[in-house]
Amino acid sequence: MLSTQHGIGVNTAKRIFLELEAQSLIESKPKSGYFVSMPGYMKLPLPEASRPLAIAKTQNPISSLIVFILI
Repeated sequence: MLSTQHGIGVNTAKRIFLELEAQSLIESKPKSGYFVSMPGYMKLPLPEASRPLAIAKTQNPISSLIVFILI
């Protein structure tokens, strides 16, 4: 048992698991135990698609791009 391995009381071990779960560091799965949670950054929504600026058709697209980058 975890509490005897680390020399702590059973209630202390339960409190540790509850605190880790409250901080979303672990999650409990019924009849399976506790597991490390997925990192928070992986739960974030994906960013919106970028919308590049349109390049004027009257100019050479490559030179417009170079000017855009240099500015």
